[in-house]
Formats: sequence, structure tokens, C-alpha cells
Amino acid sequence: MRAQLEGARREGLERQLEEQLLDTLIGRAIFPRYAFPMDVVSFWVSKPKWKGDPAYKRSFDYEPQRDLQIALSEYAPGSSLTIDKWRFKSECLYSPYAPDVRLTLERAQAYVACTSCGYVSLTEESESLAACPCCSTVEMFKHRFITPEGFAPDMNARRDIDHGQGPSYAGRTTRAQLEVQDPPTMWDAQYFEHRLAVAARPQNLVVVNKGVGDRGFLVCPDCGRTEPVFGPGFPYSVLMQGGTPRRHHHPLEVGVFCDARAVGPYYLGHRFPTDVLLLRLRFAAPVVCPTADTPGRSGRPGRTALTSLVEAIALAGSRILQIDEGELAGNWSPVLGGGENEVYMFLYDLLPGGAGYTRLVRDHIEKVLEATEVLLAGCDCESSCYRCLRHYGNNVDHPSLDRRLALALLRYLKNGQQPALSQNERQEALTWLLQLARLKELHATQDAPRNGVIVPLVITRDDGSEVWVDVHHPLVDARAAPSLVQATAASHFVEFCPLDAFTLRHDLPRAYGALQL
Repeated sequence: MRAQLEGARREGLERQLEEQLLDTLIGRAIFPRYAFPMDVVSFWVSKPKWKGDPAYKRSFDYEPQRDLQIALSEYAPGSSLTIDKWRFKSECLYSPYAPDVRLTLERAQAYVACTSCGYVSLTEESESLAACPCCSTVEMFKHRFITPEGFAPDMNARRDIDHGQGPSYAGRTTRAQLEVQDPPTMWDAQYFEHRLAVAARPQNLVVVNKGVGDRGFLVCPDCGRTEPVFGPGFPYSVLMQGGTPRRHHHPLEVGVFCDARAVGPYYLGHRFPTDVLLLRLRFAAPVVCPTADTPGRSGRPGRTALTSLVEAIALAGSRILQIDEGELAGNWSPVLGGGENEVYMFLYDLLPGGAGYTRLVRDHIEKVLEATEVLLAGCDCESSCYRCLRHYGNNVDHPSLDRRLALALLRYLKNGQQPALSQNERQEALTWLLQLARLKELHATQDAPRNGVIVPLVITRDDGSEVWVDVHHPLVDARAAPSLVQATAASHFVEFCPLDAFTLRHDLPRAYGALQL
């Protein structure tokens, strides 16, 4: 049987037969190396073969390891990294312990995610969904994902010296995602008049790298060469040319070509078990926390508030438990049938399999939330900074962090306090819209008296008709809580347009378009 094997399969067998059991267990990440996490993969840099080298024996210059959640970004095919002052580009899926990439492809799992609200499903049945079951969006990510056993550069490529370049990435790994599911039959505890419910239990989470432009990766099933799908951000394809398969170098053999056709696209992903603390947040009108984009409302303020609050709770929880700040992380997920009035947040242990930290957070949840409020309220930055929410681990999310939104959301949960804007916040939110209106030579007046009320902004058309603009908090539904300005406009048959402060600051074109001038 051994003599019948050829190529990479024979090499893998020979390597495993030569290794000591302990070395194999460490190399396969069954035991961690240097106390690294269990789910680790290597970037295998092969040594060139020379005449006289034993047949079917491959040795390596470098075998750096990374946690799989990190490797899905740093080692993903198309990404570049530096090892020992040499610059390498990841070009294929490879591990001497699993040399046949076809087996990896056969284990591909379903992945369906909404582009708008955060819905995720890993069931085969979900691949037939025509629209998101949470928000009815028809645009969904539907690609199967594979879990790589390892990565490698192309042996045919020349090694270049690193000249101080930073790493480059072929897509980024998502935050850990929780499958949308039925709610627990019983919550461990409920707080604040049932606005918050918590339950701690082991669950599976998933992270994926969707590739450049979310287009996925193509994989050659014979040689393992892998690359992002051709398009903006990745204009040079080795596997395809003009939509047809292209002959390419075998990345693990010098001077050898492969004629196999690439398959895919696939996402690169990792599904892993850990301890999860599920928190259900419930809102009553007029308070809302939308996560989906609809024609009448942007879900961006809700997504920003939830991302910011879960980051704050993870930081506060780490400090209360006196553990490293990198030991807890979190995310949020929509609730089937919850709409804008119910959403899940979750915390999870970053240690493989969980270390019980989430249960400790559950047991001290009120104390953790008090510390969270102190963290958010104790900073004077505009949105976020390294004194409150930012740290190296969430640098990709820095533009999506807003301590003020998180604080408003938290105070509502704890005290039922409806989010509101101060007079100064209303005026500041309208600054850019006022300037844009004047650039377009529209007559715009701020804080204009009309019929006994002060209208934050009045825009007058050429025909003399007016549009009254009022500003409300982004976590409040203006339709469910009509302001005095809105009531006055209705009674005098004046056109009225409510705008939220977040959209005015972060999406001025959308705010201007809502005026319908």
C-alpha cells in the first residue's frame, strides 16, 4: 500500500512515519505549540529539492503557526507576509498531514449570510432561501466554506527580501458569527423589567474570510493552488484567463505544470465550539435598534450601537474578572421575528473550547454593566478612542465604534431611559446639511420660529414652499414619537422631514436625498 502512493500523499505518509508521536500531536495542533491555541495551522515554506535527496521526503525552511481565526486573514492565498526578513506570498492550500486538497473540498460546509441585517445560517436547507428570513433582503452571501489544513507559497516564485512593507491581506476574517436560531427555552436570568435576558452555554461560532470583494477563492483540486476570484482588488489571475482555465505552475514542485481546472468559489472558514453568553435585548416603542437597511431607515446606527456596546461589555468584563482584555470578544445577531425591537448580543471565550469566563460574566452581569457605563461615560472623545473602546484587536472596527450610541443603548436597557439629543447635539448634527443646502443655493434657516415653535432647520424652495427639518436620536423611531415640530407642521400642512443625527453626520447624501427637494 505504501509503495502505491505517489506525490504529496507519499510525502505526507513518510513525514508522519518519521516523526515522534509527540511531535505529530503538536504539529497537528492536537497539542498546542508554545502554549498557542489548539486550532492552529502552519505556513509551510518548502526547501528546494536537490539531486540525491531521498524520494518522497520534503523538508521545510519555515513552519510558522497561527491561530486559525487569524491565519484565515494573514495566511489566506493572495496575502503576503514576512518570515526571517524574507517576503512570501501565500499561493496554495497545503499541509504535509493532509496533502490531498480534494478531501478538504469534500468537507465544504454551507454558509448563507444576509448582506444587511447579520443573519447567518450553516444549514444545507438555507442555501435555497430566496430572501433573508429576518429582514427579507434578497441580496445574500451564498458560498460554501472550507477549513484549510495549512498554507504554502509557490516554490517557483523568487524569494524577495522584505524592504519594510507591511503585510497585505486577501480579504479579512469576519467577527465570530452566531447562527440565527430559536431562542433558548429558558433564560438563566432576566433583568431591568425583561429588557435584558442572559443565558450561558457552549455553542458553535463561525468565522469566514470571503476574499477580495467578498467574491471568494478559486481552488485547484489537483495541486492546491488557490487565489481570490478575479476582479477589482485582484486583477491578476493565475488560474483563469478570460474566463477559461489556465495552465499554471504546481506550487509545490519546481518546474512542474498543472492543467487541472479550478473549482469554486469558496470562502475560507472555521467553525469552532466555545463558551457563549447570549444576551437578548428587547426594546419598546419608540426606542428601536434596527440592523437592516430599508428604504425608510438605515440599519447602520443600530449596527454601530451594538458593535460598540459589545466591545465595551467585553472590555469591562475583562477588567471585572481581572483577565487579559483579549480573552473575551463578542458580536451581535438578529432575532427571527424580532424586527427592530429585539436583538441578540453574545460574548465568547477566545480560549479554545472556552475557559468559563462567560459564565463568570453572567454571574456578575450587573456589576459588569455598571463598569461598562463608567467606561463609556468617562471619556470625552467624539466617537471612540484608545481610552474607551479602541484597542489593537478591534482596529478593523474602529470606524464602526461610537461610545455615545453604546451609552444611550445601555442606559435604556438599565433604566428605560429614552435616548434623546441635547440642543447643542441637534445643532451640530445639522451643520453639514446646512452648508450643503447653501452650496446648492437653497435658502436655509437654522432655528427658525414658525407658528409658536422653533424649527431646527427650514429650507425654502424657489416656489416659496418650505420643508421643516427636525433631528431625532438614531435609536428612536420618529414615527412612533412625533415631536412638537412635526405636529405643528401637520396642522399647518407644511412638508416635514425627520432626520436622525447619525445619518446627518455619517451619510450626508442619504440625508439630503430624504428631503426630496
